[in-house]
Amino acid sequence: MGLLLHDEPQVYVSSSLPRMEKLHGVPTRPLDRFEWFALEALQHGEDIYVAQDEEGLRMLGSVRSKKRCVACHDGNRDDLLGAFY
Repeated sequence: MGLLLHDEPQVYVSSSLPRMEKLHGVPTRPLDRFEWFALEALQHGEDIYVAQDEEGLRMLGSVRSKKRCVACHDGNRDDLLGAFY
């Protein structure tokens, strides 16, 4: 899930984690209901959000900035940059 390159959060539709420099060519889709709830939890400090829904057990984990991330991305250490399944 990307939070920085689009006006709204987007899920990258890819069988593997896209490299940052190749994100512009990867298809995206809007967040579903689970992903919106999970994103809210991650934005409030959770590192992992787990819930059972009609698809089964789902989990979303945070991608937070570290010292070396801040050198290229605006923001602060531990800012939420994205999320992963």
